[in-house]
Amino acid sequence: MAAEMARTDMMLLLVLALAAFGATNAKTVISLGSQTWTVENGNRSISASTTLPAYPLEILREQGIIEDPLYRFGELATRWVALDTWSFSLSFDGSSLAMQQLRSQKQVLLKLGGVDTFASVMLNGKEILEANNFHRQWSVPVKQLLVDGDNTLVITIKPAAAESERLQAEHPYSIPALRQMGAVGAYTFVRKPASDLGWDWGPAYAASGIHGGIELLGFSNAVLGGSFMSQAKRGDTFEVTITSELLVPPGGDSGQLTVSIPALNLQDKQAVDLDTAKTASFVSTFKVNASDVELWWPLGYGSPSLYNVSIKYTPDSPACGAAGKVQQQQQQQPGRRGVSRPERAQQQQVAATSADGAFRILSGVDLPGALTFKKMNTDSLAACQKWCQETAACQFYTFGPGPDAFCWLKRAPKLAGAIFGVRLDNGKYDLTEGVTLNGFNLGRAKNTSSVQACQAHCSSTENCKMFVLNAGKCQLKEPWAGAVTRLLGVKLSTAAASAAAAPRRRNNQRQQQQQQAAGIAPAAVPSLDALSVAADASRSSNSAAETLGTSNTPGAYSMSVTSPTGYAMGDASVTPGAYAMIVTDSTPGAYALSAGVITPGGYAMGITSVTPGGYTVGDTAAAMEAEAKDLDEFMNEVNEIINSDMPMTEEPADITGDAEDVVAACAAAASSQLSHRIGFRTVELVRLPIAEAVKDLFPAGHKGWDVESSFGVNKTNWDGSWAMTRTGRWDHFPKSSDNSNIEGESFYFKVNGVPIYMKGANLVPLHILPTNVSKAAIHELMQYALQSNMNMIRIWGGGLYPVDDLFKFTDENGLLVWMETMFACAPYPRDPDFLQNVATEVTQQVHRASWHPSVGVWAGNNEIEGSLSWYSESRTNKQLFAGDYIALFVDTIRSIIKKDQPSMAFVDSSPSNGAIVDDERQFVKRWGEDWDPRYGDVHHYAYDADCEDYSTYPKAKFISEFGSQSYPTFATYAEYTAPSDWQVDNYMTGFRNRRFANGLEVLETQFKRHFRLPATWSAPNDPEEAYKLFRSFFYITHMQQARCYEAAINYWRRLRSQPAGLTMGVLYWQLNDIAAFASWSGYDYEGRWKPLAYAVKRMYANLQVQAIQDGPQTKIFLVNDHTTAVNTSVEVSVLSLSDSADAAECAVQQQQPAALFTVPVAPLFAEMVWTMPTEDLLATRKGCTKTTCYISVTASGKASPSAAEETSVAQLFLVPLKDINLPDPELQLSEFRPLRPSQNSAEPADSDSADSPAAVTFTLKSNRPAVLTNLNTKIKGRFSDDAFTALHPCQPRSITFYPHASVEQLTAAQLKADLAAESLFDHQYGMAGQ
Repeated sequence: MAAEMARTDMMLLLVLALAAFGATNAKTVISLGSQTWTVENGNRSISASTTLPAYPLEILREQGIIEDPLYRFGELATRWVALDTWSFSLSFDGSSLAMQQLRSQKQVLLKLGGVDTFASVMLNGKEILEANNFHRQWSVPVKQLLVDGDNTLVITIKPAAAESERLQAEHPYSIPALRQMGAVGAYTFVRKPASDLGWDWGPAYAASGIHGGIELLGFSNAVLGGSFMSQAKRGDTFEVTITSELLVPPGGDSGQLTVSIPALNLQDKQAVDLDTAKTASFVSTFKVNASDVELWWPLGYGSPSLYNVSIKYTPDSPACGAAGKVQQQQQQQPGRRGVSRPERAQQQQVAATSADGAFRILSGVDLPGALTFKKMNTDSLAACQKWCQETAACQFYTFGPGPDAFCWLKRAPKLAGAIFGVRLDNGKYDLTEGVTLNGFNLGRAKNTSSVQACQAHCSSTENCKMFVLNAGKCQLKEPWAGAVTRLLGVKLSTAAASAAAAPRRRNNQRQQQQQQAAGIAPAAVPSLDALSVAADASRSSNSAAETLGTSNTPGAYSMSVTSPTGYAMGDASVTPGAYAMIVTDSTPGAYALSAGVITPGGYAMGITSVTPGGYTVGDTAAAMEAEAKDLDEFMNEVNEIINSDMPMTEEPADITGDAEDVVAACAAAASSQLSHRIGFRTVELVRLPIAEAVKDLFPAGHKGWDVESSFGVNKTNWDGSWAMTRTGRWDHFPKSSDNSNIEGESFYFKVNGVPIYMKGANLVPLHILPTNVSKAAIHELMQYALQSNMNMIRIWGGGLYPVDDLFKFTDENGLLVWMETMFACAPYPRDPDFLQNVATEVTQQVHRASWHPSVGVWAGNNEIEGSLSWYSESRTNKQLFAGDYIALFVDTIRSIIKKDQPSMAFVDSSPSNGAIVDDERQFVKRWGEDWDPRYGDVHHYAYDADCEDYSTYPKAKFISEFGSQSYPTFATYAEYTAPSDWQVDNYMTGFRNRRFANGLEVLETQFKRHFRLPATWSAPNDPEEAYKLFRSFFYITHMQQARCYEAAINYWRRLRSQPAGLTMGVLYWQLNDIAAFASWSGYDYEGRWKPLAYAVKRMYANLQVQAIQDGPQTKIFLVNDHTTAVNTSVEVSVLSLSDSADAAECAVQQQQPAALFTVPVAPLFAEMVWTMPTEDLLATRKGCTKTTCYISVTASGKASPSAAEETSVAQLFLVPLKDINLPDPELQLSEFRPLRPSQNSAEPADSDSADSPAAVTFTLKSNRPAVLTNLNTKIKGRFSDDAFTALHPCQPRSITFYPHASVEQLTAAQLKADLAAESLFDHQYGMAGQ
């Protein structure tokens, strides 16, 4: 038994030694981003602390140096930030244990996940990288440059706008760039999101910063550096090709590469011999029978099934440091007895309350945002804590052990009305009034004035330790985690201290009683100082610089000038903002802290930033060891045990099997693994002659709109189409049976062999800074797309490549992605350096996206083919710019995509006429007008045309952009502007519209076609009237936009089954906003739904009814996106604007529809199912004319017997709304009641949390027909439906309001008090005919 125990103890020590040295010696990763960096501007007049990723613009906002850049004219007020040079610097200790392990590796790489954009990277005074591409990652060997002691890494970022203009000026010939209103720089010369420099829907911040992670990667065995996949279906078999890429250390390596798809029991093993220091690639191929897998389908057509993929590399000779030595010792001395030693538990960060309950103690963190007012040198933690306890002003202390031990007393900045909360062990909070804490925010502030809600928010948020509640905002706080050698003490109130100490006292009493009962003498409790291990922590500190009289106070800054008065690049005498923010001391390094009295924390071997607590033998519930030793001391003891030749006291134990286990553990630690998911599917972009496409798209026996209607008064045939002839002239073609005389080719997508009509929108960047976009914000926006019945999202080429969180969502929810490389709206250079930079960028992004089945097509750019006709330079030298275009988008980008994703659909530009030849051997482009509806996809903008007249829209095959403008919802606009801005003729109204210099005039020209407008929008001497006019202006922009899109989308939806159209997709411009600006979006910057969003939701329904006026006829169309026929009931009614809510009158209306019939609608098809002369239709209702009545059509049907019934409603006014005198509808809101999200599965809540506030259901009704209804509330959220063309008094609507996740609590009474309903009656001026 004793020998067995000795053997067990020995094995524990051996495994611990491997954990400490072996695993980390196989591969070492040190995150630099989580450490504390200093960020400074060009003349060092501003200095602040930060972790990475970070942007100076946001750091300055958080520190209060600048106001919110998005508020009012913040774009201009903060422009100097974009024009300055910014440096991020970090000092770290090369002598720490982790750094020693890292430097012992054969190869060490500095990896930068994303730099924005022109950056010089210096390590210990030597430039190691000149980065110049936002869209790619960087990796640089640095092993030879790392030293003992201080290492300094500096990343200096130059202003992108100035650099782009310099590069443009230096180019050997002039390359034009689109210059939007308010834009800066020449975006085509900088590999950065083009919209960062300004676009016609957003501001120009041109921010510099670091948007990706930064780490040091050391390895002595090869490690997996990346992978990508492609798939193709041949017959009934999927062929999946997975390419694994390995980073190989100097001297090479060998091992086994295993790629597997576990759910399918598929595995490929390869013995790989790596004799090069370059990246090595290995291909694994799997053949999968299609009948053996569940296919990935887009929304509405099946489940988006996914399969896990595992890629693992295991080296033949793991570089586990002592591993070989361990194995040798065990084999040579099998009987050597081990010395018993406790097993240390897994590391966890110390966050506990002191024994006396007076302080909340956090390890490895600090609060530079608090103000240091006293300092002393002491190595006594007890003395530091006592000093703070006895100093009334002290609210925090920072204790740093080691040879230069110190104690700083700190206080929080005062702020009247603020509440500062600290989270305790028991989950409760200690509250202090009248103080705040600068910086170190965790996420975005939440809107609330409730202390309880703020506490709950912190409790449910990972890493939240504190919060500040002020002015209706709850800001969570996470202390700076870079202070690995420090303890932070937070003084608690007397009541909190007593409450916190009570459980500890009770626990100690129970332990003493148990020990006495067992006859065990109570152990001596070590003092607080005994637990403060003064390890040899290497400290590096910045010199105590003082600028403008700044004291040496972490987190403090001096402000000698109250406002920026000027700026000169590189002029040290000018201080933009006149802020000096100097952090005078930082102490990165490492030490081992034993804090057993504070908490039984864990221990992580080989991790320098840990703060281990006590350790136990086997059972973590056992008694803690009274005196812990630091990591170096413990490992020295382990090595002595391993190397000793101790005499035997028992019979030798057989530990051969254990030695094998240790070696296996070493190999496992040295292995490298990647995990992905794949979805089996095919996505084809079908381009066929029209006659062939008709045969593919139309159900058997259907010829499109030729189908005769037997339900209407008249029978009618489709009378032909306008199309473009081979000579380039528009002409009218009579309909023929074979469609052979229609010029052009199809453009549609087939997924798993099914031709699917694509319904979606274009995504633009969600925020001016990529680091401010959360996973929750991405999911929220994509959830809106699902709720609006979209099945495709286009990633516009003027922004940035999506993060993995977006791809993950689209994969899991069946949203197809039209992906573009990031080029837009102007010619780009094609010099060798530029092309090589782009090649690396595109390769990285294509490889990353390859794992996502939702990515269905790649496009080379946005509108660049068309832009060649926009600029005089390209118009006068077509050959030169066509050559540049081919070199970049065909020879470079297309070649990369087709090489690594051979089955991926690719279009060189959007829009484009496509190619005459596009195969594996060659690509011959079809040059010409890229707006030609005969070929490819089309972007359509015609601001001079009547947007409500469908005949003005082209019969394009696929519309990847179109739209018209509106402003944000007023609630959102009001958050970023002041009441003084709320006038139509105010400068702010034009400042936030970047599309037109005469924006109001362009919008008003469209409005006048359909609405009765006021004689003037100006009321300078009547603020109340000016505000009313402003609200009317916003309302009309929203309703006009919705009606424009309705005319266009409905037209293109029914054109899917008209041979001269064959329209098979609409992606409207644009899904979202980057700021509270006028734009084409359906969802504004704060996520509120505009009327357009509700209209799109109805238009994109899988079963949709349409009512149109075509000359003298009223026609009814049904669109069926289902793969099965739908037997549909249709009711056509003529309703009067004088109708009331009288019950008897409503009963008559329900019994006397103008038409009532049932019709089958073919699958994946649009059919005209009914037609009647409009005059005859009006005659069915006595007294009705085009100005007094309107048409209402309701269609209902099921896609299958078990499916839910779908209902679609269409309403048609027969004259422009300006020609109708509308009655006061007397809108009413009633019957408010709460509704939990689980009570309505058809409308999921926008938050996944079960604690999200209840939705509220209410009824909207009227006493007369209400035209173009709109619901308004300041409460953030969305309605289940809104923006009705007409709300009839006999048909009240039950509506649900779903509050945004940021709304902590919502009652029916709160919504009722804030909700208002309006209609066109409230915004129609004058009388018809005047």
